Amino acid sequence: MSRSSHHRDPDAFLAALRPHYDDALRYSRALCATWSPDEAEDVFQTALLRALEKHHALREPSQFRSWFFRILTRTFYSAVRWHTVRQVLPLPTDAEAGSLGLYAEEPDPGATADTLAVLGRLGAKERAALLLYELAGFSIDEVAKIQGDRSASAVKSRLSRARSRARDIAESIGAAPEGRPLHVIV
Repeated sequence: MSRSSHHRDPDAFLAALRPHYDDALRYSRALCATWSPDEAEDVFQTALLRALEKHHALREPSQFRSWFFRILTRTFYSAVRWHTVRQVLPLPTDAEAGSLGLYAEEPDPGATADTLAVLGRLGAKERAALLLYELAGFSIDEVAKIQGDRSASAVKSRLSRARSRARDIAESIGAAPEGRPLHVIV
């Protein structure tokens, strides 16, 4: 099958995605913990479209999972930049904001409020590293590749900082009493 026909055939993409879909959706929702569920869905859908468009370039099918999570992570980073820009630009009209899904809604009922509160206070890269490692089960080396780092030590440091900050945040908001570990369960 040529690259162009593979690109036009979404069945191969869907077959590769199917075993990882639920994990990727949970990861996206956790990354976007402080945003509305619609915004988390938008990040996920955008990542799906980007991956579908680039699926023909994936040379090693066994690497689909880490390849897709890398696209999802980068899509989230782009959305974070968009949120930052939105803070300094004039607010849209109510009609524009509603159509773009910019109004905050209640968090996903499947996620705990405490976990969302803690995740929402971590930086984007720390949150992504923690979720990729703890929730999605990627190795340190895989997290480094997904996040575009050159060394595993950068990811180890980021994970250590994220865990420490998560514990501090959880204790400060009363989400994790001393002796009770904070689990990232979304």
